[in-house]
Amino acid sequence: MDEEAWLHGTEVYFDKWKLPLGKQPHKGGMDSHSAIFFTTSREYALGAANGRGGICSAKLLSTANVLDMNNCPNAVSERYRMQVAQKNIGKRNPQIIYSQYWREGWRSGGIMKYAPSSPQEAAIIQQKANLEIHAKHTPQDAAAHNELQLLTRNVIEELVVSARELGYEAVIGNEIDTLHPLGHKTYKIMVALTTKAITEPVWVSKPREG
Repeated sequence: MDEEAWLHGTEVYFDKWKLPLGKQPHKGGMDSHSAIFFTTSREYALGAANGRGGICSAKLLSTANVLDMNNCPNAVSERYRMQVAQKNIGKRNPQIIYSQYWREGWRSGGIMKYAPSSPQEAAIIQQKANLEIHAKHTPQDAAAHNELQLLTRNVIEELVVSARELGYEAVIGNEIDTLHPLGHKTYKIMVALTTKAITEPVWVSKPREG
């Protein structure tokens, strides 16, 4: 068993892991991922708990088939990239199409975000991001926020599904926090693609009631 403790931030209490996890209230009804996300950072886990303070921990089982994107041969990485490149978003995402951007994206954590495929598309996404930031509490803000959240969710879900299709039970990599008050920050993450890859949850701090 891997002795590293992985932390999962959540708004809701549960006794056992299950997939998919229940919908998080702050996600506005958006479907949960088909995997469970962990980090080594307490700070990042608390952010995922959305102010409720819920954190539980787990360890990777030694029997799990793990893809470590921070430390894997290029051939293994390329096989994974080609699998993702067959997906709806992956086949038009430069971070997936080009191997050099793929490896850099995993190093920086930017792979968890959509990379625009043209200056025109970049301008549209930036316009929505600006609207999300500056037009608080308006229907336009809500629409922009939901659209960008759904795009990010779908990018990540294609990474999850592709790794599972290749027979992996967990993936280790990095994710970038573009909203950190001190600027962009990269965190180490682990994505459990099946509950069979991890130990049962141990609560570090149970989520507070809303």
